[in-house]
Amino acid sequence: MFSPPLYLLNKKIKINHSYLLKLIYQIRLIIPSFVLYENYRGPRSQKIISIFSQFINLFKKAQKQLYQY
Repeated sequence: MFSPPLYLLNKKIKINHSYLLKLIYQIRLIIPSFVLYENYRGPRSQKIISIFSQFINLFKKAQKQLYQY
């Protein structure tokens, strides 16, 4: 099958355990293809994803500010 560690997405994600790989695969089966593949996205999908990414960025900035003080 594979021997740990396994890297995904240009070595951005490191997977050390086979059960974690299975979990990621199961999550991938649930996620619609328009979220994963840019060529399947329409204007509404892109708008939803951009709003979600802005929300995540705001959350990251708030956490970063908490740790600075």
